[in-house]
Amino acid sequence: MREGIQDVRGSLNKLRPGALEQSSLQEALAKMIAEFGEVSQVEIEFNFSWGEVDLEKTTEDTIFRLIEESLTNSVRHGKAKKIVITFYQVTDYYITIQDDGIGSYQVKFQLLPDVSIGYWDDFKERFGF
Repeated sequence: MREGIQDVRGSLNKLRPGALEQSSLQEALAKMIAEFGEVSQVEIEFNFSWGEVDLEKTTEDTIFRLIEESLTNSVRHGKAKKIVITFYQVTDYYITIQDDGIGSYQVKFQLLPDVSIGYWDDFKERFGF
């Protein structure tokens, strides 16, 4: 399993530049998530209801890497078999990531008005950054 995840990460690192250059954030994430789910044999539910949001490239890169790292850590450290990733908008933009792994809980990120990622400290603590 560990080698499989390393192979996925290597593939994802190669996929990323073209994925976001040639596709929307939603499309690039959907492709990456589908490939990860197939290789890792983890059930991943992906819900994206941000619509056509216009983000800086660095913000898209950060979100892409955040999801990539969350998937990897959910499987590697949490031994998750199911992951749910939801992008939604109330007033601000939010991302929640839930899994059924060990020590699992819901992680919630907020895209703040200045287009930075809120709750980053929680993410760094949970995933060891």
